[in-house]
Amino acid sequence: MASEADRCKYFEVCERPVMQRVGGDLFCILHLPLMEPEKKFDKFNQELEAYLAEGRSDLRWVYFPRRDPSFNGRHFSSTADFRDATFGGTLDLTGATFE
Repeated sequence: MASEADRCKYFEVCERPVMQRVGGDLFCILHLPLMEPEKKFDKFNQELEAYLAEGRSDLRWVYFPRRDPSFNGRHFSSTADFRDATFGGTLDLTGATFE
């Protein structure tokens, strides 16, 4: 397990490894406050899919890249929390279901 000094600023939410330092803070790919091309869309998408596949839906402070994020048809089995998330486009929740 990563030491507290090597954790993402929002580790209590994501439990993801650090990808980069911005200013004085460390961030995982989900919380890295950069947009494309600096933030690699494919890597972000892969990590987001893995996170959601774990049944997790706490998306607070996630920094979504410019492309419109789509959760079209996705089922959230726990509360989906998008507070303080940053969207570079329009969030699509068409057909998403929530418990």
